[in-house]
Amino acid sequence: MAFSTFVRLNPLFGPPMPNTCNCHNPPGGQVTCESHQMAICIVRNGVAQYKCLDPPGTSPFHRFVRSLTLRGPVTSAELLNWALGKILGSHRGAVAKAQFHILLDDKYERRDGTVVTFSLPESIRSALTDSGATALTESRYLHG
Repeated sequence: MAFSTFVRLNPLFGPPMPNTCNCHNPPGGQVTCESHQMAICIVRNGVAQYKCLDPPGTSPFHRFVRSLTLRGPVTSAELLNWALGKILGSHRGAVAKAQFHILLDDKYERRDGTVVTFSLPESIRSALTDSGATALTESRYLHG
């Protein structure tokens, strides 16, 4: 566990730190969300949308709905698909490991020129670690 994760989750260090991301300039700005939410800023044609999104299974409502549908806990693949869908602006099927690198950055430019900046909550960063995305991406950078 990284020290920053330890500090965020350890009750001795006070309440969890908010999750923030800076928006593309122009227009700039910043999104500040609760620690369990994904902070995302979508800039299209110079206009920013600021959002705080609850990943599936992280809010009491999401957990309640999953229990009613008899679905177990949210899997790493579900979390990664959800985050990629929000960043790419599309509904996604299965996780494509080739796209994990998108989640390791904090900025993505869509084909239509829309610039998306984001900050992932711990639940999605953990899902990336569980999936081996960090090793996969490091290998890509080392071997070109």
